[in-house]
Amino acid sequence: MPRILRLDRMEILGFKSFYGRTRFDFPDGITAVVGPNGCGKSNIGDAISWVLGEQKASSLRSDRMEDVIFNGSEGRRPLGMAEVSLHFKNLLADGNGHANGNGHGAGNGHGAAPEVTVAADREVPIPEAAESARPAAGGALESQAAALRITGIEEIPEEVVVTRRIYRSGESEYVLNGQRCRLKDIQDLLARTDIGSRLYSTIEQGKIDQVLAARPKDRRAMFEEAAGILGYRSKRRQAELKLEAAQANLLRINDIVIEVEKQINALRRQAAKARRYQKLVDDLRERRLVLARQRLAASDEERQRTGEAIEALRAEEVAAAAALVADEADLERLRLQLEAGEAAARGRREEIHAFDLEIDRIQERLRAGREQVRDLESRLAEGERELTALRSRFAEQETRLAEAIREIADVEERLRSAASSAVAVSADDGERAAAIELLDADLDKTRAGLLERIERHAAMMSHSASLEEQARAARASLLKIEREMEELRASRGRLGAEVEGLEREAAAGRGRAEETAARHEAVTAAEREAAGRMTAVERRAEELKGRAAVLAERRAALAEMERQRAGFSEGVGDLLKGTAGIEPRGVVGDRLDVPPGLEKAVEATLQDLLEAVVVGGAEEAARGVAYLRASGRGRVSFVADEGAPARDESPGTSSCDPPADVPAVHCRLSERIGGAPLGPISRILARTLLVDSLEQAHGLHDAHPAFACVTPQGDIVHFDGSVTGGDGRALSHWLLQRRVEREEIDRRMSEVAAAREEAEGTLLRLREERVTAQERLTSAATEVQVESRVAFERALRLQQGREELDRIDRALPLLVGEQARLQRDIASCVAGMAGRAMDLEVLEAERRTSEESIAARSAELARLRADLELARRASAETRAALAAAEQRHTSLLRERDGLDEAIRDLASSMARRTRERDEWTARIAQIGEQDGGLEQQRQAALNARAEAAARDEAAHAGLAYERSLLHAREQAVKQGRVAQVALRERHQQHELHRARIDADLEHMGRTCRDELATSIEALRASPPPPDDGSGLQERESEVQRIRADIDAIGPVNLMAVEQQKDLEERFSFLTAQKNDLEQAIASLRETIRTINREARERFRSAFEAIQEHFQESFRTLFGGGRAELRLSEEDEDVLEAGIEVAAQPPGKRLQKIGLLSGGEKALTAVALLVSLFRYRPSPFCILDEVDAPLDEANVERFTRLLQELRSDTQLILITHNRKSMEAADLLYGVTMEEPGVSKILPLRFE
Repeated sequence: MPRILRLDRMEILGFKSFYGRTRFDFPDGITAVVGPNGCGKSNIGDAISWVLGEQKASSLRSDRMEDVIFNGSEGRRPLGMAEVSLHFKNLLADGNGHANGNGHGAGNGHGAAPEVTVAADREVPIPEAAESARPAAGGALESQAAALRITGIEEIPEEVVVTRRIYRSGESEYVLNGQRCRLKDIQDLLARTDIGSRLYSTIEQGKIDQVLAARPKDRRAMFEEAAGILGYRSKRRQAELKLEAAQANLLRINDIVIEVEKQINALRRQAAKARRYQKLVDDLRERRLVLARQRLAASDEERQRTGEAIEALRAEEVAAAAALVADEADLERLRLQLEAGEAAARGRREEIHAFDLEIDRIQERLRAGREQVRDLESRLAEGERELTALRSRFAEQETRLAEAIREIADVEERLRSAASSAVAVSADDGERAAAIELLDADLDKTRAGLLERIERHAAMMSHSASLEEQARAARASLLKIEREMEELRASRGRLGAEVEGLEREAAAGRGRAEETAARHEAVTAAEREAAGRMTAVERRAEELKGRAAVLAERRAALAEMERQRAGFSEGVGDLLKGTAGIEPRGVVGDRLDVPPGLEKAVEATLQDLLEAVVVGGAEEAARGVAYLRASGRGRVSFVADEGAPARDESPGTSSCDPPADVPAVHCRLSERIGGAPLGPISRILARTLLVDSLEQAHGLHDAHPAFACVTPQGDIVHFDGSVTGGDGRALSHWLLQRRVEREEIDRRMSEVAAAREEAEGTLLRLREERVTAQERLTSAATEVQVESRVAFERALRLQQGREELDRIDRALPLLVGEQARLQRDIASCVAGMAGRAMDLEVLEAERRTSEESIAARSAELARLRADLELARRASAETRAALAAAEQRHTSLLRERDGLDEAIRDLASSMARRTRERDEWTARIAQIGEQDGGLEQQRQAALNARAEAAARDEAAHAGLAYERSLLHAREQAVKQGRVAQVALRERHQQHELHRARIDADLEHMGRTCRDELATSIEALRASPPPPDDGSGLQERESEVQRIRADIDAIGPVNLMAVEQQKDLEERFSFLTAQKNDLEQAIASLRETIRTINREARERFRSAFEAIQEHFQESFRTLFGGGRAELRLSEEDEDVLEAGIEVAAQPPGKRLQKIGLLSGGEKALTAVALLVSLFRYRPSPFCILDEVDAPLDEANVERFTRLLQELRSDTQLILITHNRKSMEAADLLYGVTMEEPGVSKILPLRFE
């Protein structure tokens, strides 16, 4: 493809770190982008990829597509939109000769157009030869026009501007030359100009690593794109999808054709049956008309006889009813008379009961009066006793009151005498008190001196005691310290031995802990294994549960199909729903139990009778036929189920028994069929022999023509000798198939249930094992914990013992120092106690002198105080006597007042008790008078009750006689009613018989109207049938025979001819469709072969050319050596083979690329990518720090290679390497003068 468009410039606004609008011009050749790390160089390549349609945010080094919008910096706010525009120039718009070469020649770059190589891999259809058109060299404009016509880009304008914008809201838009468009529109335009998302159009360090690390299959994608066969894969996939769809359609049409063909065959048989059916129907109608006329005459005669019998019974009923009415009137009169007598008896009994109640009431009043008298007499006696006691207390209180008055007078006289004595004693007490006061002051001074000496003596004694106590305490502390030192030394020896024992026990415990931990790990592994087995069994149980659910759903679907009667004809379906006024009992096929392998034999034998409807009798069958005829639902066979056994002849006399010369293996078909086949079905099966082959069937039928013979494959020789057979697939009645499938599902459900039960048992056992393992695990864990706890406690005790030893070692020197200090304190205290003893002797002498002086003064003071005390005691006694007299006087006054109040209370109580005694005496007399009157009333009531009882006994005998008369009359009425019921029942039976005759006549009328197209009146008016000696039974048998022939025909489709015509037309149409699909499938297969052939040729051609370019580029980059591309040997198909890369740098052996060093890998990958460019140049290419892993010598070779590529491709090189910068025609320096904002500085080399 010639270069059509050239990248002219790019404008960026708000994309990543480019805040303001930034313009990049891209001339032909090499454009280098340089700058420090983090300045935004790689954002330029991201911008080009983004505007060309990149949809993966990760490919743009972002988490979300909105992250490409400038997000702000320290000095600039975030932007709400990012925009990138690419400007392309159309190189062929004016033929100005700016194109710079081609893949297989060279252009001079000054006006002459280059050679054009066309490889339009996107043209359809693939087989067209114009895709590989290569015009002759010459560079004429006609070749360019031809290329433009082939690629379809004649309408591309002189300048193409592609713009992409994205907003913070997530909205995005694409603009092509100022007009909004779809991404697909841009991609289609760029694809036509050979600018697209090439796998190798953007090369970065990660892409090189990806090429090196890719699998051979994944590496193939770049070769397919360069070869231009990606479109082939898409077209082949489309063709394969069309082929699969055509094959599926063909399979469905084949199924439909087979089904339609079977339906046509069935309709042919139905048309033949329809003609025979019509003849039998006409004959049946004539026979039924004669039978109906004969039945009508018999029914009319029977109805007349029944009417006469009804009239006679009606007269007997009238006479019996009159007699019964008279007896019932007499019975009612006797019943009323008896009721009146019983009412009078009830009145007498009520009167007697009233007398009884009155007597009881009087006796209760007498008893209550007696109880009240006894209570009043008891209270009266108690009141007399209380009154006597009150009188006694009254006299006693009066005596006490007189004594209190006399004592008050004596106390008042003593008070006056004591008051005069108290005044004289008070004067002597004043003089004695003054003398005592002077002597007491002198004594206080002497006592103060004595107290001072005593205090000094006490202080010295206290100090001596303190010294003695200190010495004693020091001696005790000394003894304690000595004992403590002895204890510490003993404890140290004991603790040393204990620490050594603990250390030995700790060593042994560590061994036990390791053993316990090992057991715990073993038990844990066993429990984990049990859990894994249980999980597997649970998955198996879940799988069985899912299979059971699927089977249950299918079983339910079959049950629903049976409930909905799916598959039956329209007439059978209506009849089974009960809409015809009959009670269907299913179909014949439901009554048969067909063993596996005999389904086709049973279907060939019974044919349409499998769908025959089972009814209760001939009447229901007739109603069903009438319904079908009226509704136009077609024809249906009926079989009566009257509960009687099949009417087969006796085995000893039946002509249907297999003859004796028939081998035993050829049994009746009825012997192999289970269930409950009805009479006609049983007879058909009994007259059909089961044979192995059609040849045996012919032989048996020739010898025994009364039997039909059928094979398990469904080939049958009928009773009349005709043969039916052929493809057994046509015999697959859905009713038998559904039953077989249901039985198979039941069997599989039983198997699944057994398997589930077994799995659940295994799961239960595994759970028990896991519980046991968990218990062992718990036990082991407990042992580990116990060992850990014991070890911890042992370590704690060991640490405590060692700490205690350290404490003892620190405490012993301290106790030795304390012992020396206490000994010094004891010596000091002994010396202080000796000095204080002399001072105490002097103070003791002074204390004795002061005590003698105090004793003399104290004796004189005591004498004076004794005299004063005697005087004061006498005065106190006088005052006490006076106070006591005053207190006694007050007490006597209060006692006098209390006695006055008590006397008044006693007088009041005596008066109240006297009144109560009088009242109780009067009440006793009143109750005695009332009891006398009540006794008289009781005696009168007893006499009246005796008279009423006598009257009641006399009337009781008369009532018994009346009851006997009533019972006799009731028996007579009952017998009359029984007789009347018997007459009525006989009457009803005759009425029912007449109604049955009327119903039969009505049914006969409906039958004549619905089935025979006449009326019962017309039958009565018609002449009687000729008397040929045939009775009703013979005519009925003849009608049944004709009906049996009609039933033997089976259901008849009256629309068979029209349906056959429609199906034949449909069969022709489907056959034509089938042929078209077969031709289309053959054409698609040929197309796929053509696609594969063209793709293989293109891939081989491209692979060989890329191989040559790769070897040349490798030698250029390495300065020698050898490299090659290989197809994977495990894939024979070229279109599926992977691509392996082998390289041999100078001085090394040929090896796979994965064994090379880092720099060698990078150069090899660059050589491979360059070879792809050389075979299929891309209009421009971005190289993002590809030269980073290369050393200086390799960079020089790399730049020489770039100079070779610049003639076919615009190169945009992002680099840090100075050598690479020198190869550029235009240099863009990217800086970040402001943090977070990228700026460019262009520099063109002249």
